[in-house]
Amino acid sequence: MGKTLKFWRLMEPFNMIKLAYDRIGLQKTVRFFDEDGRLYIKQTPISKAMVNPYRGCEIPDFDRLVWEAERFYRLLRPADALMKARQTFEKIPVLLDHIHVTAERPHSESVVGATGEAADFISPYLMNSMVIWDQQAISKIKNGS
Repeated sequence: MGKTLKFWRLMEPFNMIKLAYDRIGLQKTVRFFDEDGRLYIKQTPISKAMVNPYRGCEIPDFDRLVWEAERFYRLLRPADALMKARQTFEKIPVLLDHIHVTAERPHSESVVGATGEAADFISPYLMNSMVIWDQQAISKIKNGS
């Protein structure tokens, strides 16, 4: 399969489907490594306009909405919302785990890199550059896990 960055999308019934989009054409990659082994990706999808499943507890104010914490809900991530919010995806941590981080609770142990500063919406994808500096995360990217 080559060295391609894997992105996941969940589909009914929540099976994992691998997507690889950080290559241009058949052979040319948009990846490179610096002398210290950090992985740089010039442009890669970081989000997509689509319907995604979320556990109730992952949704802000789920308890006020009277949603069950562990139940899955399918929510639309609309294209216009991604386009408007694209700058909020710039210069933010890239995480090994899908968790919420803030300045007060940075979860530094899960931060493996950062997004770039030129997010762009190219329908249906939100694209950005990124750097990954954690070897465990780089290895997972290389082997597709």
